[in-house]
Amino acid sequence: MAIEVEGTIETHYRNCYLCEAVCGLEIKTADGHVISVRGDKDDPLSQGYICPKGVAIEEMYKDPDRLQQPVKRSGSGWQEIGWDEALDFAADGLVDVQRRFGDDAVADFIGNAYGTIYGIVTHIGYLRSALKSRNSASLASIDHISHLITSALMYGHQFLLTVPDLDRSEYVVMAGANPLASNGSLMTAPGVRDRLKALKARGGKLVIIDPRRTETAKLADTHLFIKPGTDAAFAAAILNILFEEGLANPRSLAGHLNGLDEVAAALKAFTPERAEAVTGVEANSIRQLAREFAAADRAVWYGRIGTCAQQFGAVTQWLFSLINVATGNLDRPGGFMWNTPAVDIAADPNSDPGRYAEWRTRVRGLPSFGGEAPATTFAEEMLTEGKGQIRAFVCIASNPVLSFPNGHRLDAALASLDFMVALEPFITATSRHANVILPAARHLQCDHYELIFHSFAMRNMAKYMQPALPITDGGKHDWEILVALGERIAERKGLPVEPTISPAAMIDLTLQNGHYGKASGHPAALTLDKLKDHPHGIDLGPLQSRLPDCLQTADKRIHCAPPELMADLRRLETELFAARSSEELLLIGRRHVRSKNSQTQNCQRLMRGRNLCELFMHPDDLAKRQLQNGQMVRVASQTGEVSLPVAATEDIMPGVVSIPHGFDHGRQGVRQSIASEHAGVSANDLTDDQRVDPVTGMAVYNGVPVTVEGLYQAEKVR
Repeated sequence: MAIEVEGTIETHYRNCYLCEAVCGLEIKTADGHVISVRGDKDDPLSQGYICPKGVAIEEMYKDPDRLQQPVKRSGSGWQEIGWDEALDFAADGLVDVQRRFGDDAVADFIGNAYGTIYGIVTHIGYLRSALKSRNSASLASIDHISHLITSALMYGHQFLLTVPDLDRSEYVVMAGANPLASNGSLMTAPGVRDRLKALKARGGKLVIIDPRRTETAKLADTHLFIKPGTDAAFAAAILNILFEEGLANPRSLAGHLNGLDEVAAALKAFTPERAEAVTGVEANSIRQLAREFAAADRAVWYGRIGTCAQQFGAVTQWLFSLINVATGNLDRPGGFMWNTPAVDIAADPNSDPGRYAEWRTRVRGLPSFGGEAPATTFAEEMLTEGKGQIRAFVCIASNPVLSFPNGHRLDAALASLDFMVALEPFITATSRHANVILPAARHLQCDHYELIFHSFAMRNMAKYMQPALPITDGGKHDWEILVALGERIAERKGLPVEPTISPAAMIDLTLQNGHYGKASGHPAALTLDKLKDHPHGIDLGPLQSRLPDCLQTADKRIHCAPPELMADLRRLETELFAARSSEELLLIGRRHVRSKNSQTQNCQRLMRGRNLCELFMHPDDLAKRQLQNGQMVRVASQTGEVSLPVAATEDIMPGVVSIPHGFDHGRQGVRQSIASEHAGVSANDLTDDQRVDPVTGMAVYNGVPVTVEGLYQAEKVR
């Protein structure tokens, strides 16, 4: 809501930072205050679309619980201190731990800010090169590492991530994805509802495969319920039909493929009938879908968090990619395509292509990827004594107590550390364990370039955003904190202090030498100054075919049969098809358009209305357990239990229950007043850090066996 403010009103054009759609915003400010937030009608991607989270940015900017200065833990509580003291204290504590126990005794983790704060991407290496610890991790290993490993093994680089070309497709299959709630994930597609409606209006078809009839499924032509964790069996059966019925037709891809025949031979046993037994999807429905997809002129098969955060996440994403390959829909308009970003991380010779299993974790032997450890292992690495034990932690813009599996165990592990630093603007369920908290400037006070999310946008575009508001009271950018901390650590360890430049300067150099830069001879001739002159962003056109030039495999071919994934087919057959039926329910997560992980719960605008933290359960499952709609129930797993109200709905598959992600802010010491009033429970107190996809080390967040029992009758769910 706009408010009356005296003084000069200025208009700024930025992107929303609360999800991957990065919708364009028109932000009006006066006298250092935000007075209104609206959708930017001239943004080439979002064209004025904005969801409730974007409108709430004004309230979130003013959040009184946000830290204004660094704080240090003391015997009497949190004490505000100056930046020099805070950075010195942080560096002293981390270096002291490393001197006593070795470099690997310090771990670091980066959350969603990896995508939303470009200075973290450009300058995290400055801190990590000073720490010299192999115990680094990012949100990749708890959110999308299955996609990265598939891209690395098939195409030669982890950031060669393919994008559904929705605007030109005629047949779209989405599995384990709910973009009407998430606004798209690994698919920057603002206003996705209108895009999917346009698909249907031009005679196209939308198919959703999900254990829940989601908001997106209600828009679909076909929705197939599927048992959580069985998507790999479903995808294998689709490919089986394509190969056995002669429907596979790679078209123009044929000359770029290695190993597709090997895959076809390996999938002969994965028939639709066998898939029906474990997925719950009828064999005839699987056959019909395979035939329709193969017959479509422009089709795309896309899977997201529900299909990669499970026991066969990596093999599922690989098989989904192969469905697009086998039908000739990879690198084809309307199919699965590569963006051509103005700043192309995959083309950077200094970027990590996705080194796989160069080393394995100390306790459980899980594989590294891209130089990082699976974050799933951090609790055990902190709690298990011996050489290499993690004893200090740098947590960057994340709340892993609520997002890591077995949150209670990680909570205890953080409490046991010798030292902890948090780069975080709030005292959260995680940062309350820190010895010092370093709050960076607000997003609207920082410049920004869409380095990550425009790399898998549905159109090629570039956009640079100048600060909407000034930094006051000596605040610092995230990258400045990383550099200052890295410098202090390097000095204390006797390492050379490397010079650096700002993120904007780095982007300018890369733009000029990129696909659309002056050095390339492209008509756009992009520079940072040119982007400053186009505050809405520059539309660089629809997605273009990039084969074979974009491939980074040694032979410049697509590797359809990576040994690491072919081997996992054997695990799929022995473990999934041999699984016995159980009376336990299977837990899945869910998203809501008003919620994004744990970072939106301290906003009154987004938390008002119906309780978002309920257990969704099919009426038949309630009746079987003599439960009532609205009743308080106890949900228990092998690792923990939570209590929350149950909501009966036929929109969820019998045998499946759902709890949203990102809640449980009522823990002692959390200083987020609104979030604490709507505390809810953490679904990750039920997930198991020991139950992972062994290929990726990623935890099984979907398909967690649980039991549900009644506690007492509560107010009826509205």
